[in-house]
Amino acid sequence: MSKKSTAQPGEPAPNPLLDEAISWCLRMHGEDADQHRAAFEAWLSLGGVHRQVYSEVSELYGFGEKLRGVDLDRTADQTQEPRHAFHGPRWKGPALTAALAIFMGIGVFYFEGKREAAPDRLARRALGAPGQLQTALGEIRTIRLDDGSMVTLDTDSLVTVEPGRSNRRLRLERGRIRLAVATASRPFVVAAGAGTITTLGSLFDIGLSRYQEVDMSFLRGTAELRTAGKWSALRPSNATRVAKGYRASYGPDGRTAIAKMARDELAATDWPSGLMSFDGVPLAQVLGHANRYGVVKIILADPALGQRRFYGTVRLNDTRRLAAVIAHALSLQLLEEGGTIRLSPT
Repeated sequence: MSKKSTAQPGEPAPNPLLDEAISWCLRMHGEDADQHRAAFEAWLSLGGVHRQVYSEVSELYGFGEKLRGVDLDRTADQTQEPRHAFHGPRWKGPALTAALAIFMGIGVFYFEGKREAAPDRLARRALGAPGQLQTALGEIRTIRLDDGSMVTLDTDSLVTVEPGRSNRRLRLERGRIRLAVATASRPFVVAAGAGTITTLGSLFDIGLSRYQEVDMSFLRGTAELRTAGKWSALRPSNATRVAKGYRASYGPDGRTAIAKMARDELAATDWPSGLMSFDGVPLAQVLGHANRYGVVKIILADPALGQRRFYGTVRLNDTRRLAAVIAHALSLQLLEEGGTIRLSPT
């Protein structure tokens, strides 16, 4: 009868998925990474949990200098490829134990940092002029409104809460918000740019650019969209109904576009957590998101690097940390000078 394996005193509890993620992380940071990329992407495609664990391990690797002292020799046959389960090389014995210990030790700091960077969930108003809510650059904050609705302000955003007897009303002045509207008989009206969104209870994101362009993603419930401008008039008869799973946009002229949300757009709806997942997204797009949050900006020495694909779940409001993660994941050089981080080929 085979003996059931158990962790010895002082050893970390077995975690097969973490074991696999560590093994892939080391392989994909090795010199022969390109030879294993197809198999690696097949492993990532097994599910969101695989991508989440790998991205966390990859980030820890970037800051785990102690890993330089771990024996990276692995004993299993490297010719097998993962299909529906992981069949690649597995760490065994002391090397795996040491690696897990290092990762778990660094992870204490990492996850504590995540908690500190989480949105402010206190039911209080942000500092600002009377009736206004705002966030600073890199800040994400959630506030409970008087009617029980919750509004999450993205980085550098500003909203005005306007009084109204017949409805609940809010105006987006700058940036992006997520609004979880408390269900009630009185409609909730959000004004942004050349239009308004009216709902009795729903969940949606809405952003306003400096050019007065509005973009919305509807995550729950339905709402009515009305615009005013060259292409429409702000009246009940021109209301457009938008439902869960769709995005809508319009500009100053009032012309409206509605489309079903794509897979990558659905992934981008994680932003209130301070984290964003990228599943093979071009690096230029990743940096476009990150540079909205950071005082220190990340640039590419060679624009062609922007086409490199990045996998991972990362915090966007710490661009120094993000740049280090990207540099390790894509084997790039990192140089910070003059308030800018430059990534260049090795």
